[in-house]
Amino acid sequence: MATHLICTDLDRTLIPNGSHEEPLLARARFGNIFKYNDAKLAYVSGRSIALVEQGIAEYLLPRPNAIIADVGASIYHANDTGWEPDPHWHTLIAKDWQGQSWQSLIEYLTVIDNITLQEEQTNQSCPHKLSYYTPPDVNADELQHTIQQILGEQGFNSRAIWSLDEAKNCGLLDILPASVSKLHAIEFLAKTQDIDLCQCLFAGDSGNDLEALESHIPAVLVANASPEVRRLAMQGAKRLNNEDKLYLAQYQSQDDNGHYAGGILQGIEHFYPELYSA
Repeated sequence: MATHLICTDLDRTLIPNGSHEEPLLARARFGNIFKYNDAKLAYVSGRSIALVEQGIAEYLLPRPNAIIADVGASIYHANDTGWEPDPHWHTLIAKDWQGQSWQSLIEYLTVIDNITLQEEQTNQSCPHKLSYYTPPDVNADELQHTIQQILGEQGFNSRAIWSLDEAKNCGLLDILPASVSKLHAIEFLAKTQDIDLCQCLFAGDSGNDLEALESHIPAVLVANASPEVRRLAMQGAKRLNNEDKLYLAQYQSQDDNGHYAGGILQGIEHFYPELYSA
């Protein structure tokens, strides 16, 4: 049985598609951890399963044992032919939306200004994730509260997660069943794999990673994260008395700047030096 579960966000965490420089050979060294150790790998992303597969191919990422896609709204396990959705997770989260899909929620949100529905083909493929674009300077707290209130009045128990896409200079708003989050999905996956949470690691960089970053699960915030996300992660971890569970990757040398996979490696070395492969 695997001894550890390493979970990482993709865009601007493992995938170096931000403006910062990626350390040389960092992704290859990250992949070696799973070649030479008894550890499982899970990708935890806001992407759909199709876009996760695209990212794996484009950036030559190691094949994971599991994929938590759609900001936690879907879980897939690797098999011999591809990916098998986890039916138990689907059944569990469907209750929050009365067994209905995202199409049933749209009509109630037309009263809200400054939100634009994301592309259905690429970003609305999961029945339990409804995604919008917002202006980058939107009042996210107020927007999230308004959405949850509107949907709650209709009997939908939901959560709204906002993050900033710096590359596109826009906000990303994901509306999910209340029981869905990256953190909850990681906890579910670890339990089904019989791996203790103290033997897990989560790596992230953005606003929709905060709940996991500040949680009781060991976590690393890559150095290319924005100062605001860094501030919020530190603040949240302190509030929850989890400061010792959060590692902040940092510049150490020209070859180890803490960005992307380099930051994940720093976190693995910090929490699980037995896995670290230099």
